[in-house]
Amino acid sequence: MKKFFILPLLLAAVVCLVFNCESAELLAEKSATDETQLSARFKAIDALDLAGIKVILNYDANKASYKSLQKSRATKSMMHVVNDKKPGQLIIVMASATGQKTPDFELFTITFELAGKKEQQLPLEIKLSGVEMMSAALTEIPCSPTTFRLH
Repeated sequence: MKKFFILPLLLAAVVCLVFNCESAELLAEKSATDETQLSARFKAIDALDLAGIKVILNYDANKASYKSLQKSRATKSMMHVVNDKKPGQLIIVMASATGQKTPDFELFTITFELAGKKEQQLPLEIKLSGVEMMSAALTEIPCSPTTFRLH
């Protein structure tokens, strides 16, 4: 009798591990830099049907200041910076009635003004202290906060 209960549970655990498609990643990569500025492009990976996102982004305000956020084509009318006046922290949100049909897409490019010589200010550490993703069906898409070091 115990075999009949253990086998389905074991099979269900294996299926959950293999088909864990509901977790997503937020990736950042340096997209441009010069002597006074640093830009980073953020992408959502494995975020199928993404309709909403909230990102709390922290950075060292002694090394850089927020300059601008360029929205991607997919997020142009939906992406907004909520608090660009607080040095060292940005809250970026996106809301849409429909979800994105592609699982991997560019969200935005953020540009920072460096506070002095580039050699002294880099690497710039960007910490995502909070990331919330929602699908069009209003279900949470799991995504873990992380830290990026831009050189």
